[in-house]
Amino acid sequence: MRTIVLSLLLSLATLCLLVGCSKQKRQVVMTSAVRVAKDKKTMETWIRYRETHGAQNQFEVKAAERDGRLFIVEPGTRALVLGDAGTINGARLLRVGLLDGPNAGAEGVCFAAQTASP
Repeated sequence: MRTIVLSLLLSLATLCLLVGCSKQKRQVVMTSAVRVAKDKKTMETWIRYRETHGAQNQFEVKAAERDGRLFIVEPGTRALVLGDAGTINGARLLRVGLLDGPNAGAEGVCFAAQTASP
């Protein structure tokens, strides 16, 4: 019986290694007041607005802020890196899950350059 239990535990441990169960998510801290968007498209809208200050882009940004698709996270907010979210104009985006602050529990994308290891 003991051999069967040990064999099962070894099999489960091997399976976890194969599918990545043991991977721990990296924790980061926001280094400044950071814009977090629910998706890459919303972040692209924010970048276009910053670059052009066009009326249409401003309208889209305000709508995203009202809907909660775009919000500001305070410096020092902790987050888990959930994965890579691509790039915008050569700048790398991270998909993060916020751990504290008023938006704790929310997920979104932010620029990797605005984060640091705790």
